[in-house]
Amino acid sequence: MKRITTVICMTLLWILTVQAQIQELNVSKRFNWGIRLGVNAPLVDIRHLTLNGNKVDESDSESRLGLSGSFIGRYNFKKHYIQLEVGM
Repeated sequence: MKRITTVICMTLLWILTVQAQIQELNVSKRFNWGIRLGVNAPLVDIRHLTLNGNKVDESDSESRLGLSGSFIGRYNFKKHYIQLEVGM
């Protein structure tokens, strides 16, 4: 039952992805703008870290959560576009 549910969910996700590729580029506007936000989470599992057979108890890594954001502007042509981005 669990396998059937997984297969059905993956099939639906695949169908939605394929339909997204079929849609045409909206060029009714000559210029589009927006905001792009992102998160970077470099989570490293160091509970079972070994180097050359020696277990490492303490880590010197400083993994932090990173955030990014930018403003984007896109100038549309017939089949192509130029996208500019200013971010931090």
